[in-house]
Amino acid sequence: MESESSNGYTTNFIRVIVVLFSFIGAFAVGVFVANPHYSTHIYRTLCRTPTISSVLSPSNARRINTNNSTQQSILNLSRINTTSSVQQSFLNVSLTYKTDKVTTHHYDILYEKYLSKYVGSNVILLEIGLGCGMPYGPGASAYVWRYYLGPLANIYFLEFDRRCGEEWYKSHGHKVNVTMFYGSQDDITVLNNVKSAQGYFDVIVDDGGHSMNQQITSFVQLLPKVKSGGIYVIEDLLTSYISTYGGGYLRNSTTIEFIKKIIENIQTASPEKSIQVAKRIRSLEIGDEICFFTVK
Repeated sequence: MESESSNGYTTNFIRVIVVLFSFIGAFAVGVFVANPHYSTHIYRTLCRTPTISSVLSPSNARRINTNNSTQQSILNLSRINTTSSVQQSFLNVSLTYKTDKVTTHHYDILYEKYLSKYVGSNVILLEIGLGCGMPYGPGASAYVWRYYLGPLANIYFLEFDRRCGEEWYKSHGHKVNVTMFYGSQDDITVLNNVKSAQGYFDVIVDDGGHSMNQQITSFVQLLPKVKSGGIYVIEDLLTSYISTYGGGYLRNSTTIEFIKKIIENIQTASPEKSIQVAKRIRSLEIGDEICFFTVK
């Protein structure tokens, strides 16, 4: 009997201990769930992803295609962290450098959609227009392309104003490692020089003079030099409605009307095949004041 009584006490004591620890555990879970500070802190501590930094090696630096690379520009580019666990969005980078692509205009969603695949690669990009004459000064998008796309990107500009371009390059351009071309975007000789100097491009962005003749001439001449799967972009399509740029609502010679004809031309069943370069276009997406063409 004494042994049975002792066993009974032991069993009851164990039960009390189990109940006590169950209560403490339930209380702890309640605090974790109810208090976002504790729960978030514990989650981040246990589950955070380590930050991986990268320095541009000399072998990778040599892969950057430029006619004017310098030791200083390579050192500057080496600070760009292309393997960070958090990639900067096109919007955030553009806001940092105050380009009108996201301030005056709202191009960020489409640029993110079409260009994010090139981040960290040796993409070859040409932009028409450095921004000479802009109130915030030239070169804002040069910084955007460099710091969004990364140190391996090959970045080219075609600028009409040589004096402005050369002054900017001397003071800023060499630091972001870009290559400059000079001349008018509706001058076929100039465009041929660009094509012969650099084969094919992955991306071409027209943010130049915005006149109808400039936009259409550049498109017809340069789109065939975009690689298969690449992108051609025309910005500032609002000028198709502004007379000083040669625009006008429903005026047949505007860039908007030209794009409408392209839509007809790329339809297999359409008898309209007047635009030869349309054969290279797989698809297009148009937004407010901007159009992205995907090349076959």
